[in-house]
Amino acid sequence: MNTNSLKAYEAKFGAVAMEMRVGAMLFEANEFLGGGMDGNVLKAMARMLLDDFGSRTAGCFIMAIKAGVKKLTIGHKLTYPILCEWMHEQDKRVEEHNFNEYLSHK
Repeated sequence: MNTNSLKAYEAKFGAVAMEMRVGAMLFEANEFLGGGMDGNVLKAMARMLLDDFGSRTAGCFIMAIKAGVKKLTIGHKLTYPILCEWMHEQDKRVEEHNFNEYLSHK
């Protein structure tokens, strides 16, 4: 999925718009996990995610959420450590894909 970074979209559309969009995706992910996290916390998590993972592409974020909600998750709410784990796992999948592409063209 070829997309711009979260920070690039934040610069283009504004911080509030990006926080709302990322927050909406986190709200949906939280609902898939049982809906145990408060909406205000999800809003704060959206801001933290943009600060901590803003250099990642929007596609990376979307794929991390999609893969994450399909995993077995203990508890019934989306926490920030779980979200960070999903992002790091997506980074590993991207690195593995890129390495395999490199090996196939040697």
